[in-house]
Amino acid sequence: MLSLADQIVLADVAKRWKLNKRGVPLRAEPFIEALTTQCHENAARYVDQNSGAVVQGWLVEHPENWPTVIVYSHSVVRLASDELVDPTLPAEELRSLAFIEHDATLAVFDDIKVRLARQTVAIA
Repeated sequence: MLSLADQIVLADVAKRWKLNKRGVPLRAEPFIEALTTQCHENAARYVDQNSGAVVQGWLVEHPENWPTVIVYSHSVVRLASDELVDPTLPAEELRSLAFIEHDATLAVFDDIKVRLARQTVAIA
């Protein structure tokens, strides 16, 4: 069972997704050292070896005609140009997902990223 704080975070993500179903634009950035399902570590490693800043947030998937969305915790990289790049997922996977930046006023991302790694959220 999710805590009320976790439910608030997920409801905020779903609400923000409903306002902009495309989310923030991401560009796939091939990164030879990227490990599957290790987006948080991949983003940090990319920044260490290149430049930029880790941006924490959520990938939102909306299966067609479903009354829910699937929310995944996810990290990407903001380049000096302000462009967001994803060193983990290929472009074809990103096309079906929306990225919503984490609202740091709701909760500390590091405390919730594993607990909320994949959640299904109703969209009203």
